[in-house]
Amino acid sequence: MKSILLLLACSIFIKAGAQKVSFITRANMNTPLGVQVGKFKNAYGMGIGIELTVKKASSLKIVMNVDGGTNDVKSMPYEFEFNNVLTKTTIEYNSNILELTSGLRYIFNENRKLKPYAGLNIGMFRYNTNYVIEDPEDSDGCHALESDNIQTDKSFIGKIEGGLRFASKWKPNAGRSILFDIGFSYRKGTKADYIRLNTDDNEVDIDYSVKFQSATNEVHEHAIGKIYNTAVNQLGIHFGLVIPFSSN
Repeated sequence: MKSILLLLACSIFIKAGAQKVSFITRANMNTPLGVQVGKFKNAYGMGIGIELTVKKASSLKIVMNVDGGTNDVKSMPYEFEFNNVLTKTTIEYNSNILELTSGLRYIFNENRKLKPYAGLNIGMFRYNTNYVIEDPEDSDGCHALESDNIQTDKSFIGKIEGGLRFASKWKPNAGRSILFDIGFSYRKGTKADYIRLNTDDNEVDIDYSVKFQSATNEVHEHAIGKIYNTAVNQLGIHFGLVIPFSSN
């Protein structure tokens, strides 16, 4: 929410100096490439952006974007044995991403119906993992000492983009049409940690372990997932609308 409010505040602040301002809303999908294949699931979500034309009739735009998505949601039965006592519980888990970027975009053939574009952005990419470990089914089972937790980490990214826009019949502002926008993006970033709920012992990555306490007050750890540390390497696809906001 803070990111969205900041984006809107920036657009209002620079509106007076801009010849054209457009609001962008889109549906996104991010899919992993290279080192992230098998470790990061496809993420689906929404994004918004502001696009500014500083000089009249310029095809070069300043852009600011906020994009978010969810790449994993599950309710996983989980059980283990400690001191000959079997503990059965359930882990509620969700994993999300947030991307904040700004940069430049060039619109080709801006005065024609079909408008290809290309752009370059830099910014921040954040992983966010939430999980809740329920109480054990049996009162003699072990209770998680970290039953409600949030894990985050950040990566600095560069992103290139391309796409195609075409005009609709809607013209809400000074004769400027609402545009349909179909495009792709590729992002590459620094290394960051992210968690995936997975108890596959065949994987070589680091276990993500949680402390449990037995009915006799003994504290012990058990792995509930894996910690991955890789560079961000993802391809994005989006479909959206470009809505004219003002024209001086």
